[in-house]
Amino acid sequence: MSITDRFKINNRVLFCFLGIIIYKIILDFAYSNIVSLLYGYQSFNNEIAPGSYLISWLFLVLLSPLIIKTFNNSNLSSSILTILIIISLIPTTTLIAYNRNYEIEFVVLSFIYWLLILLLNIILPSVVITRRSLSENGFIFKLITLILCAGVLYVSWKYTGFRFHFGLMDVYSIRSEAREFNVPTILGYISASADNILPIIVVYLLYKRKYLISLFIGILVLLNFGIAGSKHVLFLLLFAIIGFYFVRKLKFSYIYVWIMSIIVYLTIIEYKLFDTYFLTAFITYRIVFIPAKLNYVYYDYFSIREFDYFRQSALKWFGIESPYSDNIGFLIGYHDIGDFSARANNGLFSDAYFNFGTLGIIIFPFILVLILKFFEGASKKLDERILFIVSISISLSLISVPFTTALLSTGLLLMLVLLYSIPRNNNTGKLKFSN
Repeated sequence: MSITDRFKINNRVLFCFLGIIIYKIILDFAYSNIVSLLYGYQSFNNEIAPGSYLISWLFLVLLSPLIIKTFNNSNLSSSILTILIIISLIPTTTLIAYNRNYEIEFVVLSFIYWLLILLLNIILPSVVITRRSLSENGFIFKLITLILCAGVLYVSWKYTGFRFHFGLMDVYSIRSEAREFNVPTILGYISASADNILPIIVVYLLYKRKYLISLFIGILVLLNFGIAGSKHVLFLLLFAIIGFYFVRKLKFSYIYVWIMSIIVYLTIIEYKLFDTYFLTAFITYRIVFIPAKLNYVYYDYFSIREFDYFRQSALKWFGIESPYSDNIGFLIGYHDIGDFSARANNGLFSDAYFNFGTLGIIIFPFILVLILKFFEGASKKLDERILFIVSISISLSLISVPFTTALLSTGLLLMLVLLYSIPRNNNTGKLKFSN
């Protein structure tokens, strides 16, 4: 390796490390000066102590070498983990700093959980998936697209009368209404899968230069948002378009932490200059700190109760009953803020702990990384602008719901098949532009 190459690598490592530190500082400031003031009634405490603050930095600094390694890898699994680090791991360190009553067991288990994930992602290779002729000719891809489009159109017509909805502040009434829809299981699965898959299809069609069809799919995404009011549907469509025009290489994903630092800084500017908190409500509060806080809420609830052992997810289909008659998400919502109508679904650490406790913290990182490696194999040689929206879609699914729910109910398994079946040119690694 030449001196020039070594210098570039050292500069990139320093750039990544500074990005991590600066993001943590900005995040700490946004939490202590804005989020804890606005949402303190939801247990966003501001109880900093020298010990908890020091532990939060030790947590982050000790994991920094692995985080930097992840940031600099150009594969899909590392891109997904880069997003999860930014919106889950680092915010967890902020909550540790400002919640001195967090039990040390939770801190240790969280550290072990992320240590295993980051190590395994570096060690394990991607799962090689041999593509067959049926996938290469695009038949499976077209079939999945047709099913999703037809499903969204039917559900939107049947239950909402083709309702378009563009408001972000009043979606909870739509969600409450959607819970009352008597949608057949298969149609509900199709609609939920469309949340995560249709934006990917939009990008693919843009690559194919099928602009009118892409526009039509984009309209279906808006219709789908009008069904259940899931905000991440709109955000995925936005990220899909941004990624198509501005993303070129996943190897530059280490700049995500700098981009997120700027975004969080803008939330601070908005609050200080205009005395409004629109960005805070949708970014630092909703996307960043709620999932991170729920990790501790799940730990706090299940540390003194029986673990579920998948009895509210996979095992229920075999007639095995959970000890909890109510949905765990609603139980956690009530435990957290006293509102039984609030469904506090969460993934990652929460999923591992409420199912298997400490054992889950050891086992689930293997399962999670293995799943990511399957996605990596299925998406081999796809253009990186498609992989950008795939990484965001998978990240948001994994952080929002248990991974069994993400795989089955939010369509990640179907997405895996879709990625496998997208036509590509094996010689160039790019998508074909011919029909």
